[in-house]
Formats: sequence, structure tokens, C-alpha cells
Amino acid sequence: MGVWIARVQLNRDESIRWKKTANRQQSEWRAVGGLLFVTGERIGFQPNRFDARTGGEPWQARLNDVVGVAIHDKQLDVPLLGKAGKLRNRLRIATPSGVELFVVNNVASVAADLDALLRGGPQG
Repeated sequence: MGVWIARVQLNRDESIRWKKTANRQQSEWRAVGGLLFVTGERIGFQPNRFDARTGGEPWQARLNDVVGVAIHDKQLDVPLLGKAGKLRNRLRIATPSGVELFVVNNVASVAADLDALLRGGPQG
């Protein structure tokens, strides 16, 4: 948050408890760079300033709407060109409205830390 990523708009008495740089798979053909974050109320994604100006969209969900955090396996059976992040294992966040996929470094560790945080465990 700063020059590259705009400040996350927080509600009164809300603070960021966890954050990680990530690429969000916004569509079959596009990944958007930015920041994945968790507050006491929600989980969200804030696109970087460049991607926000070129159609990159923020995303958020209430914490109690998250029904699962897991690792989404890479897909090696797809053409290489234009398949946003599919050559890597991705972080999978499921809510009643759908599934969001994120490319993050150390995905297994991030998935475990985020799952523990969302279940009320230690912060990562």
C-alpha cells in the first residue's frame, strides 16, 4: 500500500490483520496483480494501480462467507498462451458466490496460514 498499490479502504475500527502480494485470476485470460488482505470483518483483494486503471477489479467477501481455503492444482493440459496462472498451483478461496483463485508465492504455507487465521487460529 503506497505508490504501487492504493490504500485499502477500511471501515471505522477495522485494520489489516494479514496481507500478501498476489495475482487474482480475474478471467480465463487475465490475472491482476495486487494485495490479498484480511481484516477482522472481510477478506479482499486490492489491485495494483496499473491494473486498476486497465480494468483490474477489487474483490471482497465477509469472513463468515468463506467456506474453504485450499490449493487449486495447476492445469498442465491447457495451451500456454493466455491461461492466467494455470501453470502454477494457486490459492483457492471459496464463498457461496463462487471460487476465487490467486497466484501467491509459497502457496502451501499461505493456504495453511490463511485457513488457520480464518478459523480463529494464530495470525500468519
